[in-house]
Amino acid sequence: MQEYHRLGMQLRLKRVEAGLHQKTLGTFLGGATQALIMWWESGRYMPGDRYLGRITQFLGLDPMAPPGLCAGQWVTAAPEARK
Repeated sequence: MQEYHRLGMQLRLKRVEAGLHQKTLGTFLGGATQALIMWWESGRYMPGDRYLGRITQFLGLDPMAPPGLCAGQWVTAAPEARK
């Protein structure tokens, strides 16, 4: 359960730092609802495999993400830049 809380805190901090609403982040993550984002951020639930790849990109944990881009820049970059 502590891992859920830690991931949720990191997700919320990055989202707020990037100036994103939960709904906007959910869209970037592949259609997660605002409620799912809220539950993840609160540590109530752990994201499923469907979302983990995008979450790691957003948090800057993906080694394939372009260097030098903060999480907010990665989300708002043109779609072709995120491939």
